[in-house]
Amino acid sequence: MELQNNTKGIYSKLNEVNTLQLFNLMRYGTHFLLSFILAWFCNKELIAGYETALLLSTLVSFFFISSLNQAMVSYFKKNDQTKKLIWSAFVVLVLMTGVSVVLFVLYLFFFSNAEEQKKMIRFLPFLFFNMLGYFVEFYLYISSQKKKMLLYGMLTFLFYFSLVLFGMGLKQNLVLTFSLLTCLAICKCTYMFLILPKPIRIYKDHFFAIIKTTLPITASLLLGGSLLHILGLYVKQSFSSDDFVIFRYGSREFPLILILANSFSIAYTGILSKNLAVHKGDFIRSYKRLLWQCFTIAILLMLSSKFLFFTFYGESFTEAAKIFNIFLLFILSRLLFPQTFLLATNNQNYFYISSSLELFFGLLFGFWLGNIYGIVGIAYGALIAYFIEKFVLLYFLSKTGVSYQKWMPIGHYLIGAFLLGICYLTSLFVL
Repeated sequence: MELQNNTKGIYSKLNEVNTLQLFNLMRYGTHFLLSFILAWFCNKELIAGYETALLLSTLVSFFFISSLNQAMVSYFKKNDQTKKLIWSAFVVLVLMTGVSVVLFVLYLFFFSNAEEQKKMIRFLPFLFFNMLGYFVEFYLYISSQKKKMLLYGMLTFLFYFSLVLFGMGLKQNLVLTFSLLTCLAICKCTYMFLILPKPIRIYKDHFFAIIKTTLPITASLLLGGSLLHILGLYVKQSFSSDDFVIFRYGSREFPLILILANSFSIAYTGILSKNLAVHKGDFIRSYKRLLWQCFTIAILLMLSSKFLFFTFYGESFTEAAKIFNIFLLFILSRLLFPQTFLLATNNQNYFYISSSLELFFGLLFGFWLGNIYGIVGIAYGALIAYFIEKFVLLYFLSKTGVSYQKWMPIGHYLIGAFLLGICYLTSLFVL
């Protein structure tokens, strides 16, 4: 059974999967392109300030945003009452935003010096309004307004790129950049209130149902998904500012790979929640295509990473290629999707255990290997933890009666993994 598609003309090929992939490609591509430009026009101290703000905002907000996206897609698909549910979901996001702001302030109070506090407090309004603004893309996706969602993404990410380029690249002023981004976030919120359905009604039963659906995933992402951000803060506190910038630039998973895998997982969570068996053939075909898309990109990047970092970032950033290649290996765990089936079958409570183990082993191996091998060791520690988390979820999935190997093109995965492993070993001699 093919994915639902009701649009015409140039948008006729858009569906739940590729719309989300294109939107996130614009999001991550914007940040990726900015990293190239800032590396050439800004000193590492200024970049460190910008990267610290991004790291902190992601740490305190990403698990809320991601849990809303993952949990609500399946919840809305099952209930099919978007207008009735939307304001209840928005109130959940408001509560999440409040918690994020508190966490951000607590970090500044306990772990930042006076100079950093003065700069980061100007980032706080952007964090608040930008989190609320995420609801625009969520609503457009849930209500199947694919064309409008992509046009909105093109416009907002273009403005984001331009404002950061102006504030950081031309004016060399971090505080000015934060102020400009706050104006953009306020505009996004204004647009959100214009397009959300009226009247504003909050249904208590739906509100608590959404909370119940979202909390396990939020806790899971808080425990496991915060690993890389905690390790990033560890690098910031324990290593030099140059090492911090090198780690941040190297520890970015390639946006296109990340987008393809995450969008595939989120979209099929909603699709499979309707009827698991009916969509099996379509899932496997899409899975095979995804595997070779991601493995091909990763192999090409693995073999050319040193040249690419030298070309796009400059000689002082070539050491980041070692970190980047380790993070390319993350796709071996990214391309396993037990979480998709657990969410589709309402078994998200298993995420508590798997994420706790991911965080525990990630910190254990990250700190241990970091003390021995430096920032490269920290990257290896995170890689080990990611595999542990996925294998634990696969074990729990088998307990629910879903046989993942029947849904997975194992031969394609193993061939791609073997080729990627060979390329990584080759890169060790080149780098």
